[in-house]
Amino acid sequence: MRINRRVRFVIFVLWMLLIFAVSSWPSLQSPEIGIIGVDKIAHFTQYFIAGILLALYLKSKQTVMKIIIVRFTLLALFCIVDEIHQLWIPGRSVSIYDAIANLSGIFFSLLISLYGLKRLCYKKN
Repeated sequence: MRINRRVRFVIFVLWMLLIFAVSSWPSLQSPEIGIIGVDKIAHFTQYFIAGILLALYLKSKQTVMKIIIVRFTLLALFCIVDEIHQLWIPGRSVSIYDAIANLSGIFFSLLISLYGLKRLCYKKN
C-alpha cells in the first residue's frame, strides 16, 4: 500500500505537534540511570521517528546531500526551539543532554534512511 505524499506530511506534522505538546507538560518524572536514562532514550526515539517520518515525506529525486542538509536543519531547529520553550514550562528546564539525545536521534535516522536510499538505488541498477 502506497501512502499519499500529503498523508505523509500530515503524519509528520502530527508527530511534531505531539512532541511539542508532551514537552509542554509540567515536569514529568522518569527514572534516571546516570546520564542515559529513560528520559534520554525517549528523546532519542522521538526524534529518530521524526527523522524517519520526514525522510518518508521528503523522498524525492534531489541530491542526497541536499536532502540531508534540509532534514537535519529542520529537525535540529525544531529540537532547539522545543528545548528553549521549556524555560517557560513549570518544572522544566533546558538540558544540553536532552538536546544531544534529540540530535543523536536525528543523526541515526539520517544514517538509516541513507542506507535505505542506497539499497533502493542499487536495486534500480
